[in-house]
Amino acid sequence: MAALASLLLISGCATTERKVVRTTISKPSLEKPDAPPVPSGTDVVLNDGSRVSATTPEGKISVEAGPGLLRTLSWDGTTRFVVTQARPEPVYGAKGVHFEGTPTNFKPHKGITRVKFEEATRQFENVDDARIWMQIRRLHYVHTNNGLVVGWKRVPGEGKLHVEVWQFYIDGKKPTFLPDSQDYLIQLRQAPLQASKR
Repeated sequence: MAALASLLLISGCATTERKVVRTTISKPSLEKPDAPPVPSGTDVVLNDGSRVSATTPEGKISVEAGPGLLRTLSWDGTTRFVVTQARPEPVYGAKGVHFEGTPTNFKPHKGITRVKFEEATRQFENVDDARIWMQIRRLHYVHTNNGLVVGWKRVPGEGKLHVEVWQFYIDGKKPTFLPDSQDYLIQLRQAPLQASKR
């Protein structure tokens, strides 16, 4: 039997063909919408070109800032753009940026059709107040010892993606220690601030 198999191999009757199938994954072209600049006096956490990525109990999300009021949100293998609005009046003591609704040219993704986004600084008198506030908000937050806080969740019943980025201040200063911090769950690439032109 072995001799017969050898004979077939030599004669070319038994050949193994390996087909290489090349697949091209095409990503949808993502064209960034135009966004106005961030108004002076707005308490944003991320300056133009900065990116924060966080892993929370909800999963991983990334937020990239700029140009201007544009925020790029990446989650579940997709990316969407939101042109935020600067708050004219302080909320929680700060004039941050926000958005709620369906962004222009937003393509639904796994049932998500709307976005609620908040980004600002947040002042607390003490650490306990900050911890209680995060519990009351009931978002899947993670935070660092220096007060950078990211939270998000999907709200399937409303088709909504809810994302928040905060910089906490305790008694007017960035903290150096916050209980239950998990610095390794947040990566921040902060772009250098642009020098003002005169």
